[in-house]
Amino acid sequence: MTGPWGFLKGHLTTMFVAALGVASSMAPGTAESQTETAPGPVAGVNATISADITDTAVSVGSADAAADAGKLVAADDSSPSSLSSTHPPSADQNNGSQEPGDEHPAVNENPHEDALQSQVNDKNLAAYRDAIKVLDENGPYFAQSSETLYGLGIELQKRGYHQQALDTLGRAMHVNRVNNGLHSFSQAPMLSSIITSRKALNQFEDVTADYYRLLNLHLRTLDPADPGLRAVRNELALWHVDAYQMDNSSARVDHLTSAHSLINAAIDSLPPHADTQASVKLLRTAALVSFYFSQHEGDDWTSAIDSQYSASADKVHYLAPVRTATLSSTSYRQGRHAHEQIIALTEADPNATDEQKISAYVEAADWQLMFKHTDEAMAYYQQAQALIAKTDRQQALTDAWFAEPEVLPALRTENSNQDIARLDIIAQLDVSKTGSPSRIKILDPPAEKNRSLRRAAIKAIKNSRFRPRFVNGEPVSTPGSVVKMPMIH
Repeated sequence: MTGPWGFLKGHLTTMFVAALGVASSMAPGTAESQTETAPGPVAGVNATISADITDTAVSVGSADAAADAGKLVAADDSSPSSLSSTHPPSADQNNGSQEPGDEHPAVNENPHEDALQSQVNDKNLAAYRDAIKVLDENGPYFAQSSETLYGLGIELQKRGYHQQALDTLGRAMHVNRVNNGLHSFSQAPMLSSIITSRKALNQFEDVTADYYRLLNLHLRTLDPADPGLRAVRNELALWHVDAYQMDNSSARVDHLTSAHSLINAAIDSLPPHADTQASVKLLRTAALVSFYFSQHEGDDWTSAIDSQYSASADKVHYLAPVRTATLSSTSYRQGRHAHEQIIALTEADPNATDEQKISAYVEAADWQLMFKHTDEAMAYYQQAQALIAKTDRQQALTDAWFAEPEVLPALRTENSNQDIARLDIIAQLDVSKTGSPSRIKILDPPAEKNRSLRRAAIKAIKNSRFRPRFVNGEPVSTPGSVVKMPMIH
C-alpha cells in the first residue's frame, strides 16, 4: 500500500520511518473506482500553517468551522489540545457540539493491551507532527504536505478528536485544491473523511452540502456507468433517509424525493449483466426509500427539482411534481417489486451463497410484515427456513435471523459504521409475534441528555415493525427485548 511517506525521500531518518510503520497502514480506502492517494489539511498543527486555517474552513463549506478555526492556536505539547492525550476531547473541546461521553472509543478490557495501543497512537501522532514540520519548511502550500495532513486527520478521527480532525482534513483539502485544482478527484477521500467527522459532530446541514461536493467530483470525473459513481449515489440516498428521520421541518420530505432520484439514477446506470450483489445493494436502498415514503404524513406537492436539497439530487432523474400521497400509495408495490427482483437475481446466480439466498427471502418477508401483510410474510419466512434446513449449519443460521427480534427495515442497522462514532439509541420494549412494539423505554441516551434524539427515537420505534423471534419455526412474543438502533450512520 502507498503510505503518506514516500514523498519525504531523504528528509526523515530511518528511526522516524519506523515510528510511522503502523500509521502508514491505516490510510482509509477510497471509492470503488478510485485509485489516487489523496492528501489532507491541518488546523493548528504549528504556527506556520495556522494562519491559513480560516480560509480552509471556508473552502470546505462551513461557516461554523471557519469561526471555530479562527480561534485555534498552534498546538504544542503543553496546550489543552495537545496530540499527546490518549483520550478524546470533552464536549467543550469539541466546541460544545456533543454531550460528554457521546463518542468515546471502545475501552479495551485488557489494560496492558490498552497501554500498548496508547503508546502506538502517541508515536503515530508525534510522527505525523514531525513530518509536517519537515514539510513546512517548503511553505504552507507545499503539495506533498496534503497527504501527511490527511494521515494526521485520519489518526485524530480514529481517536475521537472530531473537531481537530475536521480542521485538519479541511486544511489538507485546501492544500490539495491549491496544487491540483478545485475539482481534483484526489480530494475525494478527504471529503469523505470530513463527512464522517461532521456526522459525529451532528453538523447535518454541512454533511448534505459536503455530500453534494463529493457527488459533483464524481460526476465531473467518472463515466456515468462507473461503479464508483453508483456507490456515491447510493451512499447519498441513504444519508437523505437518515436526515429525513432527524428533520422536523415542513420540508423534510425533500430528503426522500432527493433519495428517490439518486437511487433511481444509480439503478438505471447498472450494465445489462451487472454483478448480482451490486444490483441487490441498490434494490435494497430503493425499497428502503419506498418504505419511508409510505410512512410520510401529508399530501403536499413535491419534486426533487424544487427541493432545498436539489443540489444533492441527480439532475437527470428528478421526480416530476407529484402529490406525496401518490408516492405513499405506490410505495408498497414498488418495494415488493424490488424484493421480488432480489429473489429472482439471487436464485439465478450460480455463485450466490446460502446466506444470500436466505437473506433474499427473509427481507421479502420483512417487507410484507412492515405493511401488516402477515400471511404473506410468514410464507416467505417459511421459505427461508426451508432453505436453512437444507444446510449443514441449521442452528447457526436460524440464530442469525430468528433468535432475537430485529428492528425493520433491517438495512437500517446493517449500514451502520461500527468503527466511527454514530448516533445510536438503545431501547427496551415488548415485541409481539406479529412484530408490533409496545411498552417502549429509551435506555440510552438518558432522560437528562439529548431530548430531541429521544423524541425522534420513540417516534421511529413506534413507526417500526420488528421481525419476531421464532421458536421451533413459529413466531413468538418477546417481552423486555433490548434493541440498538442507529439514527445516523
